[in-house]
Amino acid sequence: MNAVIFSAIWGVGGQIEETTRPKFDKFLQELISGEDVQEKYKIDVPKVPPMKIPNKVGNDVTSLFDLAFNKESVAWMQWTKTVKEYVVPRDVTYSEVIVPNVDSIRV
Repeated sequence: MNAVIFSAIWGVGGQIEETTRPKFDKFLQELISGEDVQEKYKIDVPKVPPMKIPNKVGNDVTSLFDLAFNKESVAWMQWTKTVKEYVVPRDVTYSEVIVPNVDSIRV
């Protein structure tokens, strides 16, 4: 089930404009928690039993877009904790350096 949730977050939510993601995030969190989204949003989706997924991992994570699922530990975690420290390669020219940013890392 975790793979399905992660796929929904990024397969659908990743295509949504950044300014609209909070609305999708709220909807998905409500759907996952078992709220009646059919009535609230007047849409036709099957009822989903409540699932166990944190909507907060620590105090600074409030969005599902901030999470990644670690299948080895079978746990949700902040995706930023999975990023290795960036070290500029010594054997490249200045114009060849690509510094990762939040969006390029998430993708």
